[in-house]
Amino acid sequence: MSADTGAPIRRAQVCIASPDARESRVAATDAQGGFEIKELPAGRYTVTASKGGFVSLQYGQRRPSESGTPIELGGGWPPPHRGTRLQLARHH
Repeated sequence: MSADTGAPIRRAQVCIASPDARESRVAATDAQGGFEIKELPAGRYTVTASKGGFVSLQYGQRRPSESGTPIELGGGWPPPHRGTRLQLARHH
């Protein structure tokens, strides 16, 4: 979602990656800003959202110079981070 308006961002690229599992997947957001990446193995992942005209952001990151917060995915359902939102700020 857009940090300045709160509106969903359509066609943003969301990448979820795990260096430990050597797993990386990419999805595009829909008109409501949602995305789905299925069948990820359990592990620790970083989630990054990006779109042209916006500053890329990792989950848990508050400022561009800070690090994001990895999420831990287990084998249970529903995943604990379902419904997590990332806000992207426009480039100035």
